[in-house]
Amino acid sequence: MKNIILILLMPLYIFSSCKGQDKEEKQKPEVYKAKCEGEYSTGQKTTEREKKWSLTKSDILSIISFSKEIDAQEVHYAYPVIPCNIDVKGFNLKGKKVNLFINGGSHLQITDGSKITILGCDDPKCKKYFLLPKEDMNDEAEIVNDSNYKVKNTYKVDFDNDKISDSIIIKQNTEQQQEFKMEMYKNGNLFFSKLFYCDSMLLDLQVKYGQIFNIKIENKDQYDNVFRKVTIPVLFKNKEFYIEKLFVANFGISAKTGYNEWTTKEISNKTNLENLDIDALESKNNGDYK
Repeated sequence: MKNIILILLMPLYIFSSCKGQDKEEKQKPEVYKAKCEGEYSTGQKTTEREKKWSLTKSDILSIISFSKEIDAQEVHYAYPVIPCNIDVKGFNLKGKKVNLFINGGSHLQITDGSKITILGCDDPKCKKYFLLPKEDMNDEAEIVNDSNYKVKNTYKVDFDNDKISDSIIIKQNTEQQQEFKMEMYKNGNLFFSKLFYCDSMLLDLQVKYGQIFNIKIENKDQYDNVFRKVTIPVLFKNKEFYIEKLFVANFGISAKTGYNEWTTKEISNKTNLENLDIDALESKNNGDYK
């Protein structure tokens, strides 16, 4: 009789076990994995830790609840943009399907088909979910508030590949507008400053020959026409900024053709960036324009 009862109960047990297993599988959280493409603007490669970055649905919902809406300009100045993202299609947010683009630098985009919302998470609770936190700009804001200078551009770089985003700030003298000041900060502390005299100045971080950035400056005539362009590739080694060459392009009457055209010259001269004198180097290397 006992054997008969066991035989009758066995299908019920098997059904119950399978049902419990299905329930466990359904409860297993879905994991969204990062995709790391390219490298940092400094040329730094992504690490294995960064490549293994992932979030669950619960993580994402927590991030959104801790975040606040920001604009693209704030992302550029205050948040690190790294080459690792989590791309989620059709995420269920409050009953609505949205697409998410989550960057490891503590910010994300939500697209619902009609608009894009940018969120930044500077809440301390967010640190465990991201690879890098929002930058702390408070110290720099106090330092760069020169009375005669106006901030023109702020750039995020990593001078020595320590995963701490350093800053370069370009400022223009409001009284003498041809005077630009380049200041470099590490952990909010100023450690390099240099004046340049020109009509416009910016940095190019998209580099590929070992330098950490290019300085690009222009000079204009009284009619606001550009007549000189200088590109300065800047390298960094042993905590020192230096250059090995620079490129000068001038617009004027060519001795060969007799027409106004651009001529370019490469000047090779290894020197510390602090001691760089563009005009002196150019006058010393007259000729050889191409």
